[in-house]
Amino acid sequence: MPQRAVQSQLGRQVVFVVGPGDTVGVRDVKVGPWVGDRWVIDSGLAIGDRVIVDGFQKTGPGAVVSPSVAGATDPGPVDAPADTTGAESGS
Repeated sequence: MPQRAVQSQLGRQVVFVVGPGDTVGVRDVKVGPWVGDRWVIDSGLAIGDRVIVDGFQKTGPGAVVSPSVAGATDPGPVDAPADTTGAESGS
């Protein structure tokens, strides 16, 4: 888990998760050692849980968010489809 996703609140460590309906929740976690720039999470999360890594400062429990996959890039505007006919243009 990226270290920046784990927050300390009132003596406990928590992560913000995205639940059903893209609603934000807070989950207590037990962290293990650091490995590189990541925490090992010993308990509190399950495989498939969606954790908020960036932008949690702008949200809170119960808020509805529009999640995206960390590291995913916006493909930007869609260009005209490529010519797949094999015909050359500009001749």
